[in-house]
Amino acid sequence: LTALSKASPNQRAQLLDLFSSTPDNSDEKVRKVTELYNSLSIRNDVEHDIASLHDTAIHALNSIRQPQERKATLLDIANKLLNRNI
Repeated sequence: LTALSKASPNQRAQLLDLFSSTPDNSDEKVRKVTELYNSLSIRNDVEHDIASLHDTAIHALNSIRQPQERKATLLDIANKLLNRNI
């Protein structure tokens, strides 16, 4: 959704066409979508959103009245999710 809202009319049309197509060569489709996402700086937007959601989750976890050691596993999972490579 971020890509479509940031895209120019031409880029938007390209994205919508790519999203609705089922090409013989999916690698080419992925390359084209990635190229468009990169031109729109989508990675930066997504990384910002992820960091904001992580901060919200950590704040919520810290507001729970339990000893820190009881929350440690959830904190570890949250941090691993934040730092994973996809």
